[in-house]
Amino acid sequence: MGTDGDMGKAAERFVSREVGPGARIHYFHAPRFKDLSLSVAWRVNLERETVTRVALVPSVLRRGTRSFPTARDLARRCEELYGCRISSRVYRLGEQQVWWVGLDFPHPRYVEGSGYLEGVLGLLGELLWQPVTEDGGFRSDYVAEEREVLRRALRARFNNKASWANLRCVEEMCAGERYALHPLGREEDLADIDPRTLYASYREILAHGHLDVVAVGDWQALAAGGAADPSGAGVAEILRPLLPRTAGGAHGPGPDGPGGQHPGERRPGPLAPVEVKAARAEVREVVEHQPVSQSRLVVGLRTTVTMGHDLFPALLFLDGLLGRYAHSRLFVNVREKAGLAYYANTMLDPVKGIVLMVAGIEAKAFQKARDTSLEQLYALGRGEIGDGEWEATYRSLRAEVASWSDDPDGLAWGLLEGLTVGRDFAPAELVAAVDHVTREQVAEVARRLQPDTVYFLTGEGATAT
Repeated sequence: MGTDGDMGKAAERFVSREVGPGARIHYFHAPRFKDLSLSVAWRVNLERETVTRVALVPSVLRRGTRSFPTARDLARRCEELYGCRISSRVYRLGEQQVWWVGLDFPHPRYVEGSGYLEGVLGLLGELLWQPVTEDGGFRSDYVAEEREVLRRALRARFNNKASWANLRCVEEMCAGERYALHPLGREEDLADIDPRTLYASYREILAHGHLDVVAVGDWQALAAGGAADPSGAGVAEILRPLLPRTAGGAHGPGPDGPGGQHPGERRPGPLAPVEVKAARAEVREVVEHQPVSQSRLVVGLRTTVTMGHDLFPALLFLDGLLGRYAHSRLFVNVREKAGLAYYANTMLDPVKGIVLMVAGIEAKAFQKARDTSLEQLYALGRGEIGDGEWEATYRSLRAEVASWSDDPDGLAWGLLEGLTVGRDFAPAELVAAVDHVTREQVAEVARRLQPDTVYFLTGEGATAT
């Protein structure tokens, strides 16, 4: 049974409007938030030739704008705008690479004076369309510094052995697929990136990338006298200054601002569909050696049940039973009862249909830890689910999914995931779907989740026994 709070959220969903070639505005009406949230996401295909440059662009954009050319200037401007918060991130979404710039700020109803909302939108517009440039490219010292920051981030993946093992398992599983590319790119590409080539990549994204502007909060109160606006037209009109001129906006993608330079008519290219594959017929095992004190086991599983599938709620339930929570099968049976692991859990990519069963183990425990982990999946496929673990998973999963409506960033990310798989993202409806998941559905999903690749990172000289 749902709660009164769930009933109040039942009608909450994104309203989306096409506003130009490859450009959309999405609005989630949530009057309970005191802040307003804006996310501007660009989506392009993961490509080996461009992945590193795309990853570097948002970091350079955050360094300054034409009106606020330094980080100190930007920070001061954010203080003037009542502490608005800027964020930028790069993600992998199926076969696509996503970078976004976000802004969170107090609702204008709590702010004295006029021009506040225009100032916030103007700042975000400058971050997108009016970066600091020189000699036909980005500012050289900004590029050099952010290039070094990215280099350190790429190397840090290797130093975190748990993350490195996960990354390597995915690379081995998905060799030949775009998904094998890490969204932060490749260190070997950095030497060839200079201010002009990076600026050219930025303009290429503006001309050919897909743009999604995501607004969460009580934006409706600011549109057309605050009247109900189920179409989202009023909110779209408020946000139009963030769009490129060819999508009906006031700005042009270039350093000259409104009415200035832009790359001509936008022609967004086709986005690569998610490549969902069944597991290979024979499980592949990969063993690599490094000077590590704790070995890492990663069992890569594939399924054709993704976020776009009717059995998606059951996939979430299965992930919860298998390894997502402290009461899950891997934690209880692999770590606690068998004493085979320092940690044991799962990681789910609902867009790609990949689940990783991960564990930190002693080298000598490899085979037993691998087999015991897989046995937990097979037991679920046979429908061997106890009442206690079912109820604990239901409570944990339901609370987690219900909380997604209270996180603006989580809502924006869920929307982008839904767009990628062609399914509407409505958290309240997903909560209701979790309420109706059956054991038979979970068992069916477990049987569809098959091992593809086993990756083992262990010490030098150790053997997989």
